[in-house]
Amino acid sequence: MLLAALLMPWGCSDDGGSSGPTGPLKADELYQACLRTAACGIKPQPRLSNCVDYYHTMLSSLGLAPLYDALYRCVNRGADCVEIFDCFGSHPAAGSCDGTYIAHCDGKKASTCDLLDHRVYVYDCGLAGLDCEVKQGTSAFEASCTLGSCDASYEERCDNDRKLGCYEGVIVVNDCAAAQGLTCVADGDGARCTGTDPESCDVQAYVETCQGRVALTCVGGQLEGQVSRHDCALQMVDRACAAGRCVPAGNDCSDAFNRCEGDTLQACLDGRWQTFDCVGLGMKPCETRTNGASCGKPAGS
Repeated sequence: MLLAALLMPWGCSDDGGSSGPTGPLKADELYQACLRTAACGIKPQPRLSNCVDYYHTMLSSLGLAPLYDALYRCVNRGADCVEIFDCFGSHPAAGSCDGTYIAHCDGKKASTCDLLDHRVYVYDCGLAGLDCEVKQGTSAFEASCTLGSCDASYEERCDNDRKLGCYEGVIVVNDCAAAQGLTCVADGDGARCTGTDPESCDVQAYVETCQGRVALTCVGGQLEGQVSRHDCALQMVDRACAAGRCVPAGNDCSDAFNRCEGDTLQACLDGRWQTFDCVGLGMKPCETRTNGASCGKPAGS
């Protein structure tokens, strides 16, 4: 997962897709972007919840949410799959790539091969305040959005609430606050994400629990940590709390693939089936696929 998450896309327009709404994506914007990319065969996943969770966990913790906010808004403006592919700096008719691809940087833009679907994508790292660096060794097919290059002498450190480490020659960001509600603490062993509550706790003995929909856990070192209070209600999925963990609020479905209900698509989100009007969202009717279902391609395709 880490390898895929360090790859980032761009395209759409010279202004970086900044026209229209800005700031963090709203739920409806994220849902629509996930449905539209899947409809065009761009990184399709059998569950809408996979795409939503990926945005809120991996992308946010890696400091990439601002980049994808602009990218997904570009996707939602696309009239057809060609325009949506262009948001990713690609084209539906482009040839495939593999591990022999030589990644490169053009300023802050990263041209990289995604081995999940074997396509070349271009990512504007500047949208997330990052630079472009090509990975070293066997991962030279990947250009990464990063704070810079590094080597074996690099020591883990904190940058405010971000934990910085080194992986395959590039600095990797772990934003403790963005996805986990934690803070970064430097110690003799490097740096770690830990709870923000002033109450210390015994990592091995602490009993995780809930206060309403707030999950209380003990996060930190191997023995002593700090209490973390994470409000599950602020999430798009897993908005309830049980035994100190964020869990689905409903029990109508669990980990189920997308499915078609007539022309509409139904997706299991937060333990409940939610219905999406594919045609009303500018796409063709729902199509059953090998794994799950997807809206048909945008109407202009």
